[in-house]
Amino acid sequence: MHALSTAPAIEDDFVRALTKLAALPALQTGPIGLAVSGGSDSLALLYLAAATRNQHGRDLLVLTVDHGLRPEAADEAAYVARVAHGMGLPHQTLRWSEPVRRSSAARSARYRLLSQALISLGGTLLLTGHTSNDVAETAYMRARAGSGPYGRAGIQPLAVNPSFVWGAQTVIGRPLLRQSRSSLRAFLGEQSIVWIDDPSNDNPESERIQARHALAASPALAAQIEAEATQCSADRRPVDRALAVWLRSEVVETSAGFAFAALPGSPETAARGLVWLIQLLTRQTRFVRRDALERLIGRLMAPDTFTGATLGHVQFRAKDGAIDLAREKGAPPPPGKLNARRRFLSDVLEANAVTLL
Repeated sequence: MHALSTAPAIEDDFVRALTKLAALPALQTGPIGLAVSGGSDSLALLYLAAATRNQHGRDLLVLTVDHGLRPEAADEAAYVARVAHGMGLPHQTLRWSEPVRRSSAARSARYRLLSQALISLGGTLLLTGHTSNDVAETAYMRARAGSGPYGRAGIQPLAVNPSFVWGAQTVIGRPLLRQSRSSLRAFLGEQSIVWIDDPSNDNPESERIQARHALAASPALAAQIEAEATQCSADRRPVDRALAVWLRSEVVETSAGFAFAALPGSPETAARGLVWLIQLLTRQTRFVRRDALERLIGRLMAPDTFTGATLGHVQFRAKDGAIDLAREKGAPPPPGKLNARRRFLSDVLEANAVTLL
């Protein structure tokens, strides 16, 4: 393994970030999972995590997903396995049994497979190699889609795994958000580390690749988006804190689902809270329609006249001064332990309410 003496700043920043991300009690058990595809960002994550084992003191598990959509993917997974084994780290290649050529489906399958593998060994924290470029690209795409300040903050240091709605209590940690993709590639180059370029990164039809090219072509636009994302992240923290308190203290589990006496804060905060409850109850990973959600919130904010509504296969009913939520008849039941997952979600939101990185 190559020494990291030429990049002490990146190494130190990584250790600080990982220490903060892993501070939640729920994340201190089992190995830390590393999602490594073989690309530059994830390989940098692998080398940094392995090189700083004595400092962070955690066992590591390297995980690579072969989506079965490209013939080269198997060789790429084998390359990552050789690198990991050369570092003395365990590696698993996870294969998607029913590949579908749709990015949203591939993403859901990837996180489900990663979560299942990590949970099987008692782990809860999965690290990914997302960088500051990913923050800017996500913020740019969400701004173009008309997202509010919460969405335009881009990706956050901690997030519940998307498969969380299916009962998999794992958390995604992103310790490299302060690093740019170019800085990580420079670091890998200094160490003579070879990475794999995924051909999908050249797909002009990909929204993310379009965003990447637009930001690369205009430094002024990139600087503007990065500044807005930073401000939106600061504005998002009190929203996450309010949601955490509401989920923990105001939402109660009932025999049919959930109930609450009042919505949390502003309409945007309320929208986030309702989406989480809908997802927890129905196991849906897609957000409900924004216009329908806004209409429902408007009605819920006039509780004296609200009688009932249905959104996202969840029935909302006024009862005894509170709002009851229950799945529509025939909707699949949630995977048990609703209260435990509600508290887990609250803990992650509260952690993001402070400056983690």
